[in-house]
Amino acid sequence: MSRPPNVLLICVDHWPENLLRAAGHSHILSPTLDQLSANGVRFSRAYSTTPMCIPARRALMTGTTTRTHGDRVFDEHGPMPAELPTMPAVFRANGYQAHAVGKLHVYPQRDRIGFEDVVLFEEGRRRVGNVVDDHELHLQDAGYAGQELTHAMGNNAYTVRPWHLPEELHPTNWTVREMSRVIQRRDPTRPAFWY
Repeated sequence: MSRPPNVLLICVDHWPENLLRAAGHSHILSPTLDQLSANGVRFSRAYSTTPMCIPARRALMTGTTTRTHGDRVFDEHGPMPAELPTMPAVFRANGYQAHAVGKLHVYPQRDRIGFEDVVLFEEGRRRVGNVVDDHELHLQDAGYAGQELTHAMGNNAYTVRPWHLPEELHPTNWTVREMSRVIQRRDPTRPAFWY
């Protein structure tokens, strides 16, 4: 019997699907994502059940709609419904190791929702429980404590500007580096689900 495949789910905010060379955009340079697309599965017609961050993530993690999981209005203080199995819990129940790196936006903030471990980036959500995330700890270690949002833009702003700290500290670069470490440290005898 062949071993089940590893699963890497890349979830991003504010990114139209067609902004990839693999999706046919002629001016976008996305060699790493193009290679992942060529080696895996790219869903070109995947739609969210809701246009809001927290309800959409909850729908993704539970496989249900807002009617079932209960968050239709961006409830930052709503816990994941205990009666609903989560995607990482289902993977783990089937012998997978399950790890997340990046943004979960769950409550309470360090809730693992079925993952064995989470390396957390909360994107400045200190107002919800005053939790210091792992990206902020990284900024502290690099000598930039408290400067994640000093670029004067909101988390959900549609304006753009250059990252104000050294490029290696940018959340995207940090997330890729941390997930690469998680993958390198995996148990090679078991399949993995990485989010």
